[in-house]
Amino acid sequence: MSTAMERIQDEIGERFGDAGPSTGEQVLWKAMTLGSGVLAALVARRVVGAIWTRIKGADEPTDPADRNTSWTNAIQWAVASGVGAGVARVLAQRAAARAWESATGATPPAGGAESALER
Repeated sequence: MSTAMERIQDEIGERFGDAGPSTGEQVLWKAMTLGSGVLAALVARRVVGAIWTRIKGADEPTDPADRNTSWTNAIQWAVASGVGAGVARVLAQRAAARAWESATGATPPAGGAESALER
């Protein structure tokens, strides 16, 4: 007769297979995707700001919600920074996955930091 813990382990093994990622791998992957995402956001902010300054000839709006910032500039900044953040996120996720595969020889575990934040 098996214990409850053995039955649970058997059920997990049947559902997910024995070759699934360990908890340590999942934690490492989440830390890796979180770190690459934060770095990408910082870089994207600087790049979008530099492009804004070059195109507009003025610094980006420091507070787009400020009444002294025109609606046009506020909306343009929101679009530019949103696109920059989205592109940076995709690039960071792909770079993290490539680095993981290079280091481990396996695909990354499912559910990185971005999926944990979406829950």
